[in-house]
Amino acid sequence: MERVTVRMARSDRRTPWGFGVTEAPDGAVLIVNVIGGSLADRAGLRNGDVVDKLEDLDNLDINAVDRLLVTAHEKIELIVTRQSSGAPTRIWRPEVTENTGPTQDHTPFRVNLQHSSDSRPPQGFNSSALPFETDQRVKHMQYNSPLGIYSDKSAAEQYVQQTQGFVENQG
Repeated sequence: MERVTVRMARSDRRTPWGFGVTEAPDGAVLIVNVIGGSLADRAGLRNGDVVDKLEDLDNLDINAVDRLLVTAHEKIELIVTRQSSGAPTRIWRPEVTENTGPTQDHTPFRVNLQHSSDSRPPQGFNSSALPFETDQRVKHMQYNSPLGIYSDKSAAEQYVQQTQGFVENQG
């Protein structure tokens, strides 16, 4: 087990912290639902962490932790106890390889900044480049291309509809 201090700051109060809390059977307050890419995820908070202190207050129950999280403005500090899983800590490093292409005179090395060591897809994102909903009814050209919006016929129809009653037109 290890104790970890987690500090988070936000510039806008509408920005969520990115995690939830729940009460364990023994009364401890557990961190749950850490959202990938959120403030909590970037600060290193993990699902299953046990809240020991929040804003230098200890022995807190679930109601007190909820109240403190809701009323916190720009920053919070938590001290949590984490069960060591035996897995090494994730440390991101860019992939640096020798450049053997035609531009090797100018750049002897290539740097890949893409993070690829984590094989699980990020939560809440469309990581497979597929449409979110595959509705078979939406196969018409007008839904897939904006070009029809700007045609002469479309512009003339809109003009007639919007000026009806103001000027005499034949429709």
